[in-house]
Amino acid sequence: MGTQKTVLRTVRSVEEFASLQTRWEQLTCEPLHSFGWHFAWWNNFQHLGQLNLFVLEADDQVVGIAPFFQDRWNGQKRLRFLGSGKTCTDYADLIVADPWREQFTIEIAKAVASSAAMLEMEGVDGSRPQDAFDKPLGNQFWRYDTELDPTWQLSLPSDWAGFIASSKKSLKRKIKKAVKRLDSTEFEVRSSFADLPFEDAWEHIVALHQSRFESKGEPGAFADDNFRNFLHDAAVALGEKRQAEIIVAFHEEQPIGAHLVLHSPGITQLYLAGILAEKSKLEPGHLLITFAVRRAIEQGCEVFDFLRGDQPYKPYWGAVPNQLNSIRFVSRSTLPTLLNQGFRFLREVKHQLVAVKSMNLWSAT
Repeated sequence: MGTQKTVLRTVRSVEEFASLQTRWEQLTCEPLHSFGWHFAWWNNFQHLGQLNLFVLEADDQVVGIAPFFQDRWNGQKRLRFLGSGKTCTDYADLIVADPWREQFTIEIAKAVASSAAMLEMEGVDGSRPQDAFDKPLGNQFWRYDTELDPTWQLSLPSDWAGFIASSKKSLKRKIKKAVKRLDSTEFEVRSSFADLPFEDAWEHIVALHQSRFESKGEPGAFADDNFRNFLHDAAVALGEKRQAEIIVAFHEEQPIGAHLVLHSPGITQLYLAGILAEKSKLEPGHLLITFAVRRAIEQGCEVFDFLRGDQPYKPYWGAVPNQLNSIRFVSRSTLPTLLNQGFRFLREVKHQLVAVKSMNLWSAT
C-alpha cells in the first residue's frame, strides 16, 4: 500500500458516476450504501446541487468513493452525502476498502479545505467512532454534532421459539394471533421475489403507505414525486440483486399491509411500511412484522433493523435505539462561522419556543 501511486479525483458527471458501478458494488454489499441507491437518488434529486464524488485510486484501481454532492447553505458551499434529507439514508458512510480509510479521509479533508466552507455528514452511525476528520480538519474547521432520531435494532436469537419465549406477554399474544392468521386461508403474504410482480407490489405499497398517513391528515412520503421516483428506481435496482423486496399482506385477496425490506448478510432492514387504515383492527402491521421477523430468524439473520423513526411498535417488539448523528464541519473563516452561529442560535430559540408552547398547552388541559 505504501508504494502504490494514489490519485484523488472528483467526479461531476452522471456518465462518470455510472462507470463506477462495478467497483462500487465490489466495495460494499449494504443496500443503503449501494451504487443503486445512490445513483437513483442523484437521478431524481440532482436539482439540489452539483455532483461531487471524491474517488481515490491506487495504481488505477478505485479503493474509495465519497458519495457527496455540493449545494449552497446561506450562500456558502456545502458538501453533503447523497441521500441526505427526507430520504433518510441511515448509516451514511464513505465507500472505501478498510486499509485505505485513513488516507482517503486525509485526502478528502484536503479537498474540502480548499473547495468548501462546510462538510455536513447526515445520518452517520453514532455507535461507531466518527472522529476520522477531526485531525485533518481540526485547525481550519469547527465541528458541531447534532443527534438525530435513532434507528431501532432488534437482536435475533437462533430460533423462533427462543424469540417468542423472550418476548413480553402482550407481544406473545399478538404474535400468536398473527401466526394463527398467517396459517389461515383468509390471509396470505406475497413477495416481489416470488408470486407478486414488482410493479403490482409497488402500487400496493404506495397506496397503503399513503392510506396510513392520509388517514392521520398527513401527506405521506409518496406525495413528493421526486421521492416516489427515487425509491421506485432504487427498489428496482436493488431488487435485481435481491437486496430489496416488497412483501404484501392480503386478507381475502385485498391488500391490507406492505413492507419494503432491504437485505444484506445477517441483517434485514424495514425501510418503509403501509397499512390499509380501515383494516387496522386486523393488525396488518404486526402480521407483517411477525412474518418478516420469523423469516429473518429462519434465514439466519442476527439483526432486524427497523431503521429511523420513533414509532412505538419498534421498542414494543424489543428493538433498542442506536443513535444517529449529523456531523457538521464549518470553516473557521469569519463569514461561515458567523452564519453557522446565527443559525444555531435561531434554531435553539425555535426549540425553546416550541417547548414553551407545548408546556402551555399541557397546562391548559
